[in-house]
Amino acid sequence: GKIKVKKIPAREVLSTIHKGPYSEVGPVYEALTRYAIEKGYSFAGAPMEIYLNSPAEVPESELLTEVQIPVTKK
Repeated sequence: GKIKVKKIPAREVLSTIHKGPYSEVGPVYEALTRYAIEKGYSFAGAPMEIYLNSPAEVPESELLTEVQIPVTKK
């Protein structure tokens, strides 16, 4: 009963892949935020992290996390 299906509406996002430990993802958010401001985007919702592999399967240094920040063009 704790697993649910959630529909996420289509939206424009700035996105990049972080390789390494989850604890080191902070600079990725800083870079995406800087890029958004420089290119004239407004933030349009909460960011999402998509984990592309598992710490049970690969070393921390090989973890892949896609970071997405919803945006709209000003």
